Amino acid sequence: MINKKKGFTLIEVIIVLALLTIVLGVIYQFFFSSNRDLNDTDVKSNLQFEGQQIQNSFTSYGSQGNIIRQLNGNNPPPADSTERGIENLMLTLYAGTETITYSYTTTNKTLTETHTKEDGTVTTKTLSDKVLSITIRPIGGTYDVASGMTMKVTLQDKGISYSITSNVVFRNKGVTTQ
Repeated sequence: MINKKKGFTLIEVIIVLALLTIVLGVIYQFFFSSNRDLNDTDVKSNLQFEGQQIQNSFTSYGSQGNIIRQLNGNNPPPADSTERGIENLMLTLYAGTETITYSYTTTNKTLTETHTKEDGTVTTKTLSDKVLSITIRPIGGTYDVASGMTMKVTLQDKGISYSITSNVVFRNKGVTTQ
C-alpha cells in the first residue's frame, strides 16, 4: 500500500493566499472609500451649518443696519462700488443705538461678531474659525449711499470649500429718531 500524506501543496497555499489578498483588497477599498465619503459629507455639513449661522447674522443685523460705518478700519470709499475683500466691517444699526462689527483675521481664519451698545456694553461671539475669504459689494450705488450689500463668505476645512452669498438690504437706510 502507498501511504499518501494528507495536507496542502505549496501551490494550493499560494493560490488561496492570492485569492484572499484580492478579496481583502476589494473589501478594504470599499470601506476606505465609504469612510472617506462619510468624512467629506460630515465636513460639508459642518461648513454648511456654520455658513447658515453667518448668513443669518448678516441678514438679521444687516437688515437692521442704517449705514456701513467702517470698512477695513476706514470710512467707506465714497465713490467706489467695486467688490472688496474685508478684514473688518462695522455697521450702525437703526437709530444709532448699537454698532455691529464683523472682524475677520486672515491668520487664524476666524470671523467674530461684536455688539457695542450706547452704554458701552460689548459682547463678542465667534461665528466661524474656518473662513477663507469675505468679500462685499454695495447694492444700489457706492459704499457711502448703498441701500445694502452683497456679501460672499467662503469657508474651508480639510480641503473642502463652501461658499455662501447673501444680499443684505438696509431697511432703515437714512432713518433717524428725534
